[in-house]
Amino acid sequence: MSEVTNFLDLSRGSNPRGIAYTVQSPDKAGTRPHPSRTRSDAFPRNTKEPEKPSFAASVPYDEQIRTALTNHHRFIGSTPSRASVKNRVVLLTSFYKELQAGGFDIQDVTKFSLRHAKALLEIWNTKGCAANTLYVRWSVLRGWSRVLSKHGMIGPLTDYEPGFERKAETLQGYRVLSGDEVATRSNFLRAKPDLTHYLVDRITREIKVTREIAFQFQFDAVRGVVEGGNLYLRVGLGNQQKNIPHIQDHSELMLEVRDFMQARNRKTLAWTGLDLDAAIQKYALRMAYVNRTIFPKATVASPHQKEGGDA
Repeated sequence: MSEVTNFLDLSRGSNPRGIAYTVQSPDKAGTRPHPSRTRSDAFPRNTKEPEKPSFAASVPYDEQIRTALTNHHRFIGSTPSRASVKNRVVLLTSFYKELQAGGFDIQDVTKFSLRHAKALLEIWNTKGCAANTLYVRWSVLRGWSRVLSKHGMIGPLTDYEPGFERKAETLQGYRVLSGDEVATRSNFLRAKPDLTHYLVDRITREIKVTREIAFQFQFDAVRGVVEGGNLYLRVGLGNQQKNIPHIQDHSELMLEVRDFMQARNRKTLAWTGLDLDAAIQKYALRMAYVNRTIFPKATVASPHQKEGGDA
């Protein structure tokens, strides 16, 4: 007898020739299951981090860097502007060319290491780069190490430049705002629809952390402080995470941060779609513009007023 038995399906009527439709008997035990029952099992979702790209020597630096940046932003789910990516590619390409001129024959940009970062720092010091220039370039390198999944490979610039101080920190060549001027600027920023600049400014002044740390404030961690009464705030990614103690001393500020991030549906205080370095750059440019707008050069304080200023 045949393995398959035909049954008359009288409930479905008949075909145009007057013959009743036939249906196939259900699958017997041990027979091959229907494809629709195994599709989800046959093609499991890949949840692993994508493999790091590997480049051949024939691929130009800018193409390698652009590919690595694109893969990184896709993985973290951000969409930076084309101009931001272009500027970052141009700057990083110049770094690799400086290394190449210094005797480092790097074929694959993902092979970048701390040894190369230190070599760049030595090159820049030899060229006489200003302190602020060194700070900005080093920040770019730290961001690049995160793109390469080498978190924590490059530490703060002060770890490699003993006694390093930025002009903004030594107050050389910069105007120092008085307490009243700081309050005026803070009120000006608070009146804007986007409170990011206002909150980062307050966080850096009141909690005494860097802008890099401020932009990494996470919504869940801030909510834990406001709603859960946590005594410290966890900030950062990977092995760069740190605890900010005594955070309950700033409960009012944390409440404002939580409400703003919740209203804007942000996971971190940084703007959605921007990486950390791009957010820092955007903030710095905006704050410089605000300072020029509110406090024109004609009203710059005299030297004796600078000494008593409150940064």
